[in-house]
Amino acid sequence: MPLQKLQFTPGVQHDGSRYSSSGSWSEADKVRFRSGAPEKIGGWQRATLMQFLGTCRQLFPFSDLEGSFYLGIGTSFKYYIERGGSMYDITPLRVTKTQSNPFTTTNGSNVVKVLIPDHGATNGDFVTFSAAGAIVVGGLTLNGEYQITSVETSSVFYIAAASNATSTATGGGTVTAVFQINTGTNSTLYANGWGAGTWGGIIAANSVSFTGSISGTTLTVSAVPAGTIALINAGDLVTGSGVSVSPPGSSATYILNQLTGSPAGGVGTYTVNISQSVPSTPTMSALEGTGWGVAANTEISSTRLRLWSSDNYGQDLVINPRDAAIYYWLNSGGLGVRAVRLDSLAGASGVPAVARQIMVSSLDRKVLAFGCTDIVTGVQDRLLIRWSDNEVPTQWTPLEDNAAGGLRIPTGSEFMSAIKTKQEVLVWTESAVHALKYIGAPFEYTISRLGMTTLVGPNAIASSNDVVFWMGANGFFQYDGRVYGLPCSVKDYVFNDLNWNQAEKICGGSNMSFNEVWWFYPSLNSEENDRYVVYNYNEKVWTVGTIVRTAWIDRGIEDYPRSAGADGYVYFHEIGQDDGSASPTLPIVAYIESTPIEIGSGETFGFAWRMIPDLTFRNSSAANPVVNFVLQAQDYSGSAFSQTSDNDATRISNTTTSGGITTVTFPVEQFTSQTYFRLRGRMMSLRVQSDGLGVAWRLGVPRVDIRQDGRR
Repeated sequence: MPLQKLQFTPGVQHDGSRYSSSGSWSEADKVRFRSGAPEKIGGWQRATLMQFLGTCRQLFPFSDLEGSFYLGIGTSFKYYIERGGSMYDITPLRVTKTQSNPFTTTNGSNVVKVLIPDHGATNGDFVTFSAAGAIVVGGLTLNGEYQITSVETSSVFYIAAASNATSTATGGGTVTAVFQINTGTNSTLYANGWGAGTWGGIIAANSVSFTGSISGTTLTVSAVPAGTIALINAGDLVTGSGVSVSPPGSSATYILNQLTGSPAGGVGTYTVNISQSVPSTPTMSALEGTGWGVAANTEISSTRLRLWSSDNYGQDLVINPRDAAIYYWLNSGGLGVRAVRLDSLAGASGVPAVARQIMVSSLDRKVLAFGCTDIVTGVQDRLLIRWSDNEVPTQWTPLEDNAAGGLRIPTGSEFMSAIKTKQEVLVWTESAVHALKYIGAPFEYTISRLGMTTLVGPNAIASSNDVVFWMGANGFFQYDGRVYGLPCSVKDYVFNDLNWNQAEKICGGSNMSFNEVWWFYPSLNSEENDRYVVYNYNEKVWTVGTIVRTAWIDRGIEDYPRSAGADGYVYFHEIGQDDGSASPTLPIVAYIESTPIEIGSGETFGFAWRMIPDLTFRNSSAANPVVNFVLQAQDYSGSAFSQTSDNDATRISNTTTSGGITTVTFPVEQFTSQTYFRLRGRMMSLRVQSDGLGVAWRLGVPRVDIRQDGRR
């Protein structure tokens, strides 16, 4: 019987049954397809010498006028600039306070109580203490930066010292406390659960009316005629004339916590989730949502994931934590200088107090703000796009002699994300994608809807060669002048094993060297991105795998793609063959497995006894790389594998010595060896896997010797 070629359709086919997908690949990890052949992906190495704090959700590369390379790193705690492998903290400052004797220590404990009225801090915030000299209390030296471990009241919080105090004491002298902007969360939390939501709206059970006003995120309750405001875990809904959009949706206003006042739930000040300006009115109400066992879709904005947007304005940097202020980092000030609020710079006028995303237009040097505060009302409008004057990032007030202005997105209820292309800016809401185009004076920009679509998360977008790809709520999409869905052979595999509560963490990116776009997503039982799905847009094939990555950027000013890991390091990818996340490096476990193919006609049993492997070890750094070929047989499509044959295909180095010089010659394209085994069944599948250091491989067309072996 002639040798049978083991050829399979390129790409992973995971959505049908294994038998109906016969002749294709069904499982893979750390394997890509190139020219139709599966091969192991490249390795990764650390790109930074230091770890960042928090979880990174954005990487942004840029350079200065002298050609030095920088990388902006936005995390849940801070914003860094990386240069030469070192990281510099440019996180903006929120407020500076001076207090006498703020520290109280307890003998034998490293927990330090700090008393600073109206500190405005939240759990996890960072504060730096300084004084004219050393701050010594209870045997502890407390100069320096600390992360707040817990907040007791608006005047009291706690930090953890590096060692235990040797006495109980209060002191510190005159101390200056510099607070960084509030940290963000590393997860998105939803008000879900039995009875958490309502059937068709909010029901005014356990509600109370009161007189109040809102300035920024502070709600001041000046009179409560009857009852108290019930502080439930999910937060009470605040309604009233001028209060930011009532439900449904995440634009509703919720009480997060009480700042001042006694008793709880009475007259005092409270923190709300949306910054706005509402004058004193006697018609405000706080309502508790109830309903018939329906999980709520309403999200409490304070528990949204900390996401950043960044763009360079020349050699300077504009940064924006989502749904917060816009900040500006001046490169000429050096890496030791922090970013400051854009509206604090000289000549600033009309700068949005809050934005969901920022972008710098390369055509006319404007700063664009999406989902930002209205210049008239001061209230955040999640469909509003505003822009600054040409060449003046601080001038946002529209005047007759400047180009500042704004417009509203025509479709949807809230802005999701935006990305630049060569000709336009694509703008997503929760239900549509739009094209924002520059048209010049007097209107500057126009916007039009391209199509109805969804976007699973703000960072779930990738662009390659001016074609944009994104991950929606029910599939993958592409825009190349028109919007259309991508046929996907792993769609069910991805979307049926996705943690939807953490979908905001999904991030996309291109890998142009291999004509790929990648999406990293959290699997069903994971709180962090632990899997990936890859689309090769040239060959129109898909593959999947596992790796923990929270942000990704393609090669550009650097030679390799870069990603952020959950371990606090930035990594170069497609470099070497191994996992450089540890020292010494670790091998990458890579494999691909086929669906069963029939041996013969499928009616009779076949007996396979010999294989001639076909693969290349090009780019391997190991002297004797090894790839395992595993053949598995089945009697029926639903039965278990009955036999397994595990054989190594190895390339042996050929070493010669002449004149004291050793030359190592490696055969690359073929093998002269063959492997023997015994395998019997009606169907057979092939698995190719490697787990050694320095191994790179690419599969060709292996052949198997099979003879007929009866019907049972």
